[in-house]
Amino acid sequence: MSRNHAQVQSPPPTGKQHRRGKHLRSDSEEHDDDEERERDHDHDHDHDHGDDDDDDEAVRRRKRVYKKIKMRNEALEDELTKTKQALAAAKARKTKRPALGPAAPSTDIYILGAAAKKYTVFGQPWTDDDAYFSQRQVAGCPPLFELLLKYLPRDFQSQKAREDALNARVFSQAMQAQRSTMAHRLRSQTAALIFRCDPTNLQRSEPRTKSPRFRALLGYDAKDGYNAYPPVLFPVSDTWEDPPPQQEGEPPVVIEYTYGELPIELTFRAECIENILKGILLGPSSITKETNTTSMHVLAKIWSIKEVTPGAIALAAILARWALSPDDAFTPIGATSGINYAKDFATYRESLVEQLRSGTVPTHHLLRDLNTALFPAQYAAAKTRAANARTQAFLDRYKTAEVDPTLVWEGY
Repeated sequence: MSRNHAQVQSPPPTGKQHRRGKHLRSDSEEHDDDEERERDHDHDHDHDHGDDDDDDEAVRRRKRVYKKIKMRNEALEDELTKTKQALAAAKARKTKRPALGPAAPSTDIYILGAAAKKYTVFGQPWTDDDAYFSQRQVAGCPPLFELLLKYLPRDFQSQKAREDALNARVFSQAMQAQRSTMAHRLRSQTAALIFRCDPTNLQRSEPRTKSPRFRALLGYDAKDGYNAYPPVLFPVSDTWEDPPPQQEGEPPVVIEYTYGELPIELTFRAECIENILKGILLGPSSITKETNTTSMHVLAKIWSIKEVTPGAIALAAILARWALSPDDAFTPIGATSGINYAKDFATYRESLVEQLRSGTVPTHHLLRDLNTALFPAQYAAAKTRAANARTQAFLDRYKTAEVDPTLVWEGY
């Protein structure tokens, strides 16, 4: 064997050496194990310290949140306390006022606006500012101007107050608001009940223009236009109905609405006049039920109305015509129909006033019947007072009867 390939082999350790080497390795391994355990302990210790730090931070964070919530609650409690104190002070001031005292100051524009709305219904729906607000209070002034002064609060009756720009604007805007309310409520809520027709026929101008029944009610003539005293103002039209819907494959049903000469004593006797006034003064629900309403939110109660006026009747008449007309807006002159509502209103009102002053029986009966229909409780009370007065007048006649003091009666 060559020297390059020679291998030197060590002899196997003796038993004593083997045991000694084994002992030495065991000590080293044990030392390493001790160091590893030490490191694990240190690591666990550091980890425990980290957990403690996290817990402390969470506690501090919760304390900060709690402090903020507490401060917010304290601020809300302070605000609530101040609000309660202010409310208590307001109630104290309110209770110090007398239960029955003077009304709100007459300079309040709310009162002026309410007067304007009332005048719109019972006086006239449109006014000319130049003709009425600046007119001097002299003998022979127009009757409508006298009526305007009747509705105006005392502090607004002077010429200076009427010429004030703010007062004039408030009055005019309140009248406009009342006209808009009446017109909208009539077309959208009550007209379909009053005229017994499809509501959709009233919402658009085209059906109103083409409806044969509406044309007949308005007294429309292709040559002469619209009649100022059309059938819609008379009882003859109360029974008129729309033709039934056309059936498929069949010709449309045609109804002839004939009325002949309209009796003058029945003018404004159509049911629609009464029902339109009910809708304005007593609310839409009064049209389908008894008018003895107990609601305090209707105009009749708010304004303490006990009777209608010629102006209110004339207003109902032009509203009835407008509701069926092709006109969309309730204006003095119809934009589509050309009906002069303002002029016809003046004609109606002046005629009613003249007939009432001259003692015309049908007109007086018209006013009586409308008041009875709209204010039955008021009419019943008046009848009761009249009956009681007649009874007392009859019993008073015993005072002049012969008396004999010797006649005695001790019964019960």
